[in-house]
Amino acid sequence: MTIRQSLLGELDHEAAGTRKTLERMSAGRLEFRPHPRSRTMGWLAGHIAQMALGGTLTCKTAGVDRATGGRKRFLTPDRPTSRQASTARTFAASASGLKGFWMKSLPS
Repeated sequence: MTIRQSLLGELDHEAAGTRKTLERMSAGRLEFRPHPRSRTMGWLAGHIAQMALGGTLTCKTAGVDRATGGRKRFLTPDRPTSRQASTARTFAASASGLKGFWMKSLPS
C-alpha cells in the first residue's frame, strides 16, 4: 500500500464518521458548552467543518507568518447556526477538496 492509498483511505474513514456526527448534531444544543471554558457546540461544529479546508490551504501555501496576522477566517463560528446540514455540507466540501488535492499531488 502506498502512502497515497493509506492517506486517502484514512481520510475517507474519518470523514464518514465526522460527517455523520455533524448531521446528527441537535439544533437545540448549539449553545451548549461541554465545559465552562469551552466554546459552544455550534462554534466547535463550524471549526470541525473547516479543518479539512485548512489542510488543503496548508499544503498549497508556501508559508504563513502567524505573527504578522497571516490568518484568514472563512466562516464566523462564533455565530452558531441551526443548519446542521449546512455544516455537514461545508465539511463534505472541504474534505472533498483535500482529497482532490492529495489525488493530484501525492505520488501514486
